[in-house]
Amino acid sequence: MLLRWYGDAGSPHFWNLHRRILTYRGFLEQLQQMLNSTELRVICQLPSREPIGYCQTYSIRSWDGWAYVTMFLTPEHRYGEEPVEAAILGVDAAFSAHPLRKIYSDVYGFSSYLQAALETIGFSEEGITPNHYWFNDQFWARLRLALYREQWQELRARADDATA
Repeated sequence: MLLRWYGDAGSPHFWNLHRRILTYRGFLEQLQQMLNSTELRVICQLPSREPIGYCQTYSIRSWDGWAYVTMFLTPEHRYGEEPVEAAILGVDAAFSAHPLRKIYSDVYGFSSYLQAALETIGFSEEGITPNHYWFNDQFWARLRLALYREQWQELRARADDATA
């Protein structure tokens, strides 16, 4: 599944800063490096348990109190409630597993579904780098979003109160 997503020539911008399709061996080597330094959580659709994407926590700096979170969803699952639910699961897992003050996410202009999902759960803009990434015959901005632990705890408490 990861190899299929990773090797999709139609969207290498999600996977590879080197922008090349990897061989199977190259994929396994890169996956091993990634798994040694990140946390990867597969997102499954219920009730079928079909894998529809993943959330990744990376650049975890517990001493400084921050990390990055990103997610990938297959194209047919990028709109509606699924991105928000996936973001909630990824952020909650990162805050639960590490003593973080805040979580960052870098979002590129062509990933509007990701930006919308993160803003829905409380992320706000901390910076923007215009014309940063070349994709699909144009440059796209990189938006840095952040969510602080206190904000997350308040949002979770309100959600828990609403469902009680």
